[in-house]
Amino acid sequence: MALNEIIGMFIDDGAVALLTIALIAGVGLMVKLGMIGGLTGACLLFLGCLIILAESVARVARRKVKGLIHTQSLDRNHAPESTRLP
Repeated sequence: MALNEIIGMFIDDGAVALLTIALIAGVGLMVKLGMIGGLTGACLLFLGCLIILAESVARVARRKVKGLIHTQSLDRNHAPESTRLP
């Protein structure tokens, strides 16, 4: 289950793919033009990928929390009177 969610995050989320491609192209161009060194480029790629991944995970978590809150509110609205919370 967790593996499917991780794989789905990369397949279903086009933003992750586009941001990663943009990161690679940008850092690659800077290294090619001599603006930064290879080691600096590698560090930028690593940190950039971590940031992209963290943002994607946070976005998925926000969606799940919103869905959970929505589901709980629906459950509460359809619960018998004796079990409803104020």
